[in-house]
Amino acid sequence: MSDRSPDFLLNLSGVQCPLNYAKCSVRLAKMKRGEWLYVILDGGSPVQNVPRGLKGDGHKIISLLRTQGQPEQFAMVVEKC
Repeated sequence: MSDRSPDFLLNLSGVQCPLNYAKCSVRLAKMKRGEWLYVILDGGSPVQNVPRGLKGDGHKIISLLRTQGQPEQFAMVVEKC
């Protein structure tokens, strides 16, 4: 990931599928093209399904990393395309 900071934060820890994907989609719809969204996701289905769905919608996944100190959480940065 570059030194650029995300424009928005969305904490979806504890949010189940498909609601977490829907919340990401709604937030991205309110953003401008090129802006970045930082999303916190749980492991398992959310970290598998949300990035796949957002890519399918045409957005770019900048990074997807396991968070430090929370082994079952992931940090994802998405660029609205």
